Amino acid sequence: MKQKLLLTITLWLTLLGSAWAQTNNALYFDGTNDYVRIKAINPSNFTVEAWVCPTALGKDQAILSTLSTNSNTGMELHIASDNIPVLTIHGGIGFIDIKGTTAITANTWTHIAATYNGYSASIYVNGVQTKSVLANTYQAGTQALYLGRRLMSGVLFFTGKIDEVRVWNSSRTQAEIIEAMTSNLTGTETGLLAYYTFNQGMVNGNNSGVNTLYDATTNRNNGSLTYFTLSGTTSNWVEGYNSDSYTDTIYVYTDQIVLADTAGSSQAFFRLFKQKLDY
Repeated sequence: MKQKLLLTITLWLTLLGSAWAQTNNALYFDGTNDYVRIKAINPSNFTVEAWVCPTALGKDQAILSTLSTNSNTGMELHIASDNIPVLTIHGGIGFIDIKGTTAITANTWTHIAATYNGYSASIYVNGVQTKSVLANTYQAGTQALYLGRRLMSGVLFFTGKIDEVRVWNSSRTQAEIIEAMTSNLTGTETGLLAYYTFNQGMVNGNNSGVNTLYDATTNRNNGSLTYFTLSGTTSNWVEGYNSDSYTDTIYVYTDQIVLADTAGSSQAFFRLFKQKLDY
């Protein structure tokens, strides 16, 4: 059996160069009534992912959801009251929560992804798989996709910033999630059903007319902003994920280390943790 070593590193990057001088926005959800509604995107196998920066924790809050109590179908990516990300999938009769042990921190950008391949479901935090379970009863349904809330009882309004939401029609591997999570996509990648860059509006400005979240793919799965104030530092278009400090994951094989290139110059300091994985 081939083996690989998983090294988790913390990077402090000083990024220079014109390639980084670009619009980089997000949406701030006020936790009271803000949400985005998107038409139904319900693949039977899927990967969903987002960068999130919650400003309030200690409560259940939905990142994205297609759960329906009427048909007992759909899935949801949310943060539980103990601050741990959870994937919920409904199987027509009951539901399954896929929950790891890694809690996230308020006011810190975190990448959360979840996958389902027809027989198992997994959840990832900053590229690290925190939980995987067998699950072969998922029913996708026909519910619309909501960002920042669930439609069924409980609502679970999200408080904070959401950026870089992606929906795929396949279960992506851990390596694929890691490779793409800090990169911009073209919108033409195979299996990409919807891609929201959130690079719209004016940061903290008067954005009263910017009430549609555009899909960067050709599928035109655009979303409608609901109850956003669209002015000021909350309930508005705000500065998005562009952190100088983040936790990343690389794979080290026996004969080589491959690092992705970056625009401009950088400085990096590494804190390493070793874990043996089989595949």
